[in-house]
Amino acid sequence: MVSIITPIFNQLSMNKLFYESLLENTFHPFELIIIDNNSNDGSGEFFKSKDNVVYIKNDSNFSYPHSNNQGLAVAKYDYIALLNNDILLSKDWDKKLMESMDSNGLQFICPCGNERMESKETTKAKMRKWKTVSNPLRLISLSVISLKLMVKLMYGNFQKYATKRYNDFRLQTKEGFCGFLILTNKEWLAKLDGMDSRIQSADWDLFIKSKKRSIEIGDLKPIHIALDVFVHHFGRLTYKKHYPPFTDKNNLIEFNEKWDKPQQNQFLKNV
Repeated sequence: MVSIITPIFNQLSMNKLFYESLLENTFHPFELIIIDNNSNDGSGEFFKSKDNVVYIKNDSNFSYPHSNNQGLAVAKYDYIALLNNDILLSKDWDKKLMESMDSNGLQFICPCGNERMESKETTKAKMRKWKTVSNPLRLISLSVISLKLMVKLMYGNFQKYATKRYNDFRLQTKEGFCGFLILTNKEWLAKLDGMDSRIQSADWDLFIKSKKRSIEIGDLKPIHIALDVFVHHFGRLTYKKHYPPFTDKNNLIEFNEKWDKPQQNQFLKNV
């Protein structure tokens, strides 16, 4: 079983599509832990109405790591999946990621996506196409129907596209990460001291910690990307306004305050 943790703030259309995608494409039984940072567009009511959702409501907007740590504190299962709400999942994403973890001896794994592909050239081409497809439509509508149309124009049949990648890149991985979905378990997350609540870019921080430990201790591998599991990332497409200031902003530090430039150059090389 999998504990899926997802912070949200508004984006009702995206939340509806995200939940539909989870139900249709997740192989294993799961609990969905929603951390609602004071949404006011009906997103809270939408998730509260679902039987398999653990709903946590904040009275104001908290940072990404703080929200995820709230979810981790109540997660029931050993497998932990940190998911953004602005993604579209491919069939059996969780089962396939676990298979790749086992086959490649990994402790942390991400899918590939339009922002992280097998090469820089492929990634650039994919992102150019996504901008071409999404930019005109986002000006017209951001309904569920419009979001699905964007995906249709981008991939044709999304699940067929994902299945072809699964067959073409079976069990292939590369070092790196996609912050919109990270799969691990409680034991290994604890060994990296979890998510640093001071760092808004907590996914980058988690990668550096995994890379550093792989070099200094050697009991795990850095986070890897599964090239055979594809997830589409809308990239905050449905977000129209700036987030309210983080309630915990005084607790946050800049990334460079924890990891200086030489460390970033060492641990983030080729990522």
